[in-house]
Amino acid sequence: MRYYLSENGGAMTVSGDPGPFGVTIPPGYREVTEEEYNAATGVETVPLPPEPPEEEPEPEVTPAQARRAKGK
Repeated sequence: MRYYLSENGGAMTVSGDPGPFGVTIPPGYREVTEEEYNAATGVETVPLPPEPPEEEPEPEVTPAQARRAKGK
């Protein structure tokens, strides 16, 4: 993705390479970094929240196992 800002406050993004058979960039626009583009257009990038840890299910205890654990 390429980012452009104009002198009069315009903004545009171009996917791919501009050129003779692609998009023609209008006069007055200059290429900027993504950070400059986001700052000029008011875009806020919010990081994704971390994935919650996967909890393993408790093993099922049969009545016989429970009695052995109690010593019966």
